[in-house]
Amino acid sequence: MIYLATNTKGQAQYKALRHYFETHFCSEHDVLILVGDSGMITSESDSRLDDYNFFDFPKILLLSGKDEDEIWLRQFPETTIFGAKGHYLSRNVYHILPGEIVKTHDLRILCLGGETIFKEVNKKASNARVDIVLSYLDPSAFSRRQDEDTEWYYATGKDKQKGGKKLTSIVLPLSWSYIGKGDVKGHCFTSGRDESGYLYSPEIGTTTKLKVGDLPEWFFHDESGYGDSYYDVKDIKDIAFEGPPFDNHIDKDSSIYVAFDKVHPKNEDLSPKRREDYAYGTWRVSLLSFLAAIEKYSPKINLDGVKAQINLAYDQYAGEPMNYHNGHVTTRPFPEVQTPRYYERFSHKPAQYYVIHGEKILASFVELEIAQEYIKKYLTGNLRLENPKPLPVNNDEVERYEDSSGISVSLNQYKEEL
Repeated sequence: MIYLATNTKGQAQYKALRHYFETHFCSEHDVLILVGDSGMITSESDSRLDDYNFFDFPKILLLSGKDEDEIWLRQFPETTIFGAKGHYLSRNVYHILPGEIVKTHDLRILCLGGETIFKEVNKKASNARVDIVLSYLDPSAFSRRQDEDTEWYYATGKDKQKGGKKLTSIVLPLSWSYIGKGDVKGHCFTSGRDESGYLYSPEIGTTTKLKVGDLPEWFFHDESGYGDSYYDVKDIKDIAFEGPPFDNHIDKDSSIYVAFDKVHPKNEDLSPKRREDYAYGTWRVSLLSFLAAIEKYSPKINLDGVKAQINLAYDQYAGEPMNYHNGHVTTRPFPEVQTPRYYERFSHKPAQYYVIHGEKILASFVELEIAQEYIKKYLTGNLRLENPKPLPVNNDEVERYEDSSGISVSLNQYKEEL
């Protein structure tokens, strides 16, 4: 997918940009194009490149605007990316020269960054056959005629230019996707079992004629197991979850099962009644990243049930003090999702206590002593509070504290009997 944004130089705008990509899944094919005023390189002595090295993906392409120092940008090493000339800035960040055409996602994107260099780009802008035009100034500054087959996005100038769309600091995702070879058959592949580079299909039990670059962007790439795995997450019809059988791992020992044909019978805990009903089951993937990918490419499927079961898996993990690493504790990843009461895996005893921060339940526990150890670690490790002082308790609270902003952090006891 291709994303556009501009005017991200301010702290608030930059934080909004970063938050967007912290909360949305990005594949290794995704591209973010900043159409000027990023605050990234404003002079030789003023650089915020490190601010934009926040993730491996998306790849970031910078078009210069009013605040970028075009002369200093050209001091960086020259390179070519997506067929366009530019400069390598840092890690996954590149500067695109004005007038260059980026070729990606089966699109030709004319990049007209810069505010004062029309002479060298205006002619190319007038004659180039492209699908998208990106410019810092509005279309009226250029001699190029707008046509129905070309989309034009610009950063500053007159609003509501005919045929153009003015960008803001809010991220704009475009509808084009990287489709790879386009005729991929199968939903799961692993890295090849020889040196040919061809992918292996567990579904048919043989090596294919596909390579990684042939897969569309909606194949989730996981490299946490033994080798690389690629899972299709587009247009999923059904999903099941099998929690960890052990208490010392979450992602490593859990599996998500995916079907593309119909909804299949499941047990009360949303585990599959028959694993063979599903196209594949994951192994060792990051559960949170995998669900984020499903939300992006299968937006119609309701994931609340699976998210609730993952919350319970985190409760199971949090109930073992041996899992408190570096003084930190894990918290439920989906506190906004209504989650059934946790039952201890072996004794089947229901949780009697839970820790809550503000309105978010962090974890629930069978034993009071473990809950007390957990809240202490959360206050001193996660929140970095020194010597947190207990406050008077209310209602069903067993212990109560406040974070640095005055928001309540409490250990509570369930009221209802089971």
